[in-house]
Amino acid sequence: EQNNSIKVSFINSTESGRFSQQHLRKFCADFNFNSCFICGPNAMIDSCRSVLLKQGFAKENIKYERFSAKALNVSIEQKQALVNFKQSHITVSSQESASHPQTLLEMAEDNGLKPITGCRMGVCHQCICQKQSGVVYNTLTKAFSDTGAQEVQLCVSVPVGEVNLNL
Repeated sequence: EQNNSIKVSFINSTESGRFSQQHLRKFCADFNFNSCFICGPNAMIDSCRSVLLKQGFAKENIKYERFSAKALNVSIEQKQALVNFKQSHITVSSQESASHPQTLLEMAEDNGLKPITGCRMGVCHQCICQKQSGVVYNTLTKAFSDTGAQEVQLCVSVPVGEVNLNL
């Protein structure tokens, strides 16, 4: 069914870069419309909103849905991390330095645990572990996790505050 009041445009950011004023002019020359709907990852939504706001689009008319929770505004330098390895009944504090905060893998191995590992740089995904709660910072993606349960890569995840792992 066709609806003349809705226009859907797909932009391949690999080929043409993130959403820009040029994209807005190309796909929505008449962008003085009532509402704009955006659905996608945080960086894409933030980029689109920024472009629209710079063009004078009303903030309240920009509707969006994020694929994931917006990253928490937490600095890994500000907190001493505490990791609870639930299955092993071990709780440890991080021993981070300013130049190299400890990853979950380093913390586990420093305390006698032997999780499955592979590349140790976030490529092979062999060290995936279930996080029950807490926030981790992924050094590869430069993103903070949600606070709830999810799979994390031990080799590239740095705990922020208290973290509970199924390990």
